[in-house]
Amino acid sequence: MANFDEQIQDLVGTFTDTNAMNDWMTHGAKEIINIMPPELLLKCATETSANAAELDDFDTRGMILGVTRSDGVREQPCREIPGIFRGRASDSTDLMFYGTSTDPVFWKWNNKLGMYPEGSIAIQHISYPTITASSSSSISNFPDEVEYLVVLFAAIKAAESLLASEEDDDLYVPIINTLKADYQLGLQAMGFKLAATEAPKKPGQNKQMKELLQQLTEASKT
Repeated sequence: MANFDEQIQDLVGTFTDTNAMNDWMTHGAKEIINIMPPELLLKCATETSANAAELDDFDTRGMILGVTRSDGVREQPCREIPGIFRGRASDSTDLMFYGTSTDPVFWKWNNKLGMYPEGSIAIQHISYPTITASSSSSISNFPDEVEYLVVLFAAIKAAESLLASEEDDDLYVPIINTLKADYQLGLQAMGFKLAATEAPKKPGQNKQMKELLQQLTEASKT
């Protein structure tokens, strides 16, 4: 299969800004992950091992799906408690928030994860990929059936960039409208929840607006 940069150019024509394509593919994957239905979102999951000293900013890991802690024999699922009650996690008289080796607890507070009892843990979380379009034709920890939507997302951005630099409405506006329609249909087919979208622009609309603005500017000088 062709690399992603070639797939993008197959849709929009020659486009040489590889850094931009990398950014659009990466941003597109993140945007798509954030609106995925649960059955697809699980395909974006990964697991990171850590200990009590390595519970860094959890928002850098994406959505936290779960935490497990080893009790020396098996991985025990950690029960999440509200961060405001973290002080009670070590209170053996608190039947609701106390954590044990067989019933460990974790919490989120001040943008960090905490746990009790401390120990080696594994964090199951959503992974946001970083994509190099010129050397990649697949995305790790990402549903294969959705990869083409990331290409469409990047192609839309590339076509909009070409339109802005070349101002050829008749060429690029139809391409953009077709790509956006394909993207929306693809999201709908895969069960994504969609927000309201703008109505597609008609060929010549940008040019007409520029001409009208120029006429108004010249009229104001007289």
